[in-house]
Amino acid sequence: MGTAKGGDYTCIRSKQVYKQGSANDPKQVAHHSESVCVPRGEPIRITPQSIVPKPMVFTATVRSLSGSKTNPHLDTQGQYATQVHFDSQVTESVKRLTQYACRGQKQPTGLHFPLLPDSNVLIGCMNNDPDQSYILGFALNDTNHPLLPAPITPKTCSALAAKTY
Repeated sequence: MGTAKGGDYTCIRSKQVYKQGSANDPKQVAHHSESVCVPRGEPIRITPQSIVPKPMVFTATVRSLSGSKTNPHLDTQGQYATQVHFDSQVTESVKRLTQYACRGQKQPTGLHFPLLPDSNVLIGCMNNDPDQSYILGFALNDTNHPLLPAPITPKTCSALAAKTY
């Protein structure tokens, strides 16, 4: 960066950074200013920023194909039947991201807490490909399951809990 001679300029970009002092060091104040200008008569050629595609994520509901209120539909690979909120059809075989200890053992090890039917989930797509979808996470939805209260309440909000039924 440098300084320009006086004259008539068009400002293309300006950035101001201000750092405020803290209670421990109130004199630690700084200001930095940076501007990009061109002479007014010079044509301006601004390159637009490339548009980065947003990740493909959408909401869905876990479904039970048998009509059960307590057991979701899982296929032989442990994948869920879901219904995305913009479609009237149930989609089978959606993978769920979950903790998995390791592969290659005689018996696979890991954690699996099943999602109940009518649970709200967030589905993402690998490389924005809907054929490679997976369940990113879920929202607690106790209103659909009044018999199953939340494991954490306001009285136990600092506790770690895993309850099974």
